[in-house]
Amino acid sequence: MSDEKKTVAFEGAVDAVQVQTYLKDLMAGFKAGSIWVQNGGDVVGLTPDAMVSMGFEARRKGARQSLKIHFEWELNETADDASAALTISAKEPESIVVEESE
Repeated sequence: MSDEKKTVAFEGAVDAVQVQTYLKDLMAGFKAGSIWVQNGGDVVGLTPDAMVSMGFEARRKGARQSLKIHFEWELNETADDASAALTISAKEPESIVVEESE
C-alpha cells in the first residue's frame, strides 16, 4: 500500500433514509474488511483490521442534537477494555446506571 495521503470528505444535509444506507454500507465494509469511499472523482480504499479504535459522542442542547462517531485503526492493533460500558440502542434504557467517581 502507498504511503501517499488520500482524503475523501463530505459534510452536508441528507435525509435519514440516506444516512441509514451509508451506515449499512459502512457495516458491510467493516464485515468484508474493505471500505471504499467516493465523492465525485475522489476515491479512498480502506482496509479495517480486526481491532478498531472508536470514539463516540452523543450530545443534546435544546433543539440541537448531534451524534459523532470516529473510527481509526492501524494494522495489528490490540483491544482495550474501554468499550465494555458502551451500549447503543434504539430504545431508551430502563435504568440509567451512574458510576460515582472517587
